[in-house]
Amino acid sequence: MFLLGSPEYTEAAGVGIIGAACAASMPITNLFKAQPSDVARFSSLTGMYFEVDLGSAKEVEAVALLYTNATAPATFRLRGATSQAGLTSSPPYDSGTLSPFTGIVTADYPRGLHWLHVLTAAQTLRWWRVDIVDAANPAGFFQAGNFFPFAAISPANGYDYGYKLGYIDDAATRTSEGGQRYKRQRIRRRFVEFSMNLLTEAEAYDDVDRFMRLRGVSSPAIVALDTDARVQNRMVYGTLEENLVLSFPDYDDQEASLRVEEMP
Repeated sequence: MFLLGSPEYTEAAGVGIIGAACAASMPITNLFKAQPSDVARFSSLTGMYFEVDLGSAKEVEAVALLYTNATAPATFRLRGATSQAGLTSSPPYDSGTLSPFTGIVTADYPRGLHWLHVLTAAQTLRWWRVDIVDAANPAGFFQAGNFFPFAAISPANGYDYGYKLGYIDDAATRTSEGGQRYKRQRIRRRFVEFSMNLLTEAEAYDDVDRFMRLRGVSSPAIVALDTDARVQNRMVYGTLEENLVLSFPDYDDQEASLRVEEMP
C-alpha cells in the first residue's frame, strides 16, 4: 500500500499527550516535535505507554512511531477510543499485540526503526494509546523521535514507474598540502522521488493539492512507497523539496511529482 501523510493532527492547538515517566530532559511531549533528534526517552523499560488526545474525533487510517531504538523482539499495541477511559475498557479499535520488527537486523538501521501501522479500517476517534514492550533493550531505555496518527493519502493508481530511492551524503572533503584527502563523515539522509499519474480530480485537488498547499517545503511529511515487510527501506519522514506542481498532460489526467528528503 502506497501512502502519504503528515503530523497535521498533532501540530494543532489543544492536542495533548500523557504517558509513563520519561527523562526530564527528554519528555513525552517531544514525540510531537518535528525534529526526530528531540527524542522522548522512557525512564523505565517496564510499563511503557502513552495516550494522545486529538482534541476532537478525527479520521485516522495509520499511525507512525519513528526513530525508535527498539529491538527486533519489541512489541506494540495500538488502541483508539472516544474517551480516555475507553482506551482500556472495550476500545472500538484494538490492534492486539504486534511484532513489526521480527527478523530485522537492527544494526543495519543506525537511525533507528520506524513503526508504521495501517489500521484495518479507518476510525474516527479522539483518543489513542500505544503500549510498548521492549524489556530486554540493551540500551537500558526505550526512546522514539516522533509519533502521529494521520489520515492517509493513497491514490488508487499509487505511484508511477521510475521512482528513485537513495541517500544524500553531505560528507565534507578536505585536501592537505601533501595531497591527502580527508572525509568528515556526516549523517546520510534518505530521499525519495516519485510521480503519481492518472489522479482523479478529487485525488488531485482534495488530497494532493491540499497536501502540498498545507505542508509546503518547511513542514514534515511521511511517504511510504509500500507498507509491506520492507517498509523500513521504502519509507521516508522529511520535508518536501523543490517545486510542488500539479500537471495536466492529457484530458482528465492529473499528475504530481514530489521529492521528500529525510529530516536528520
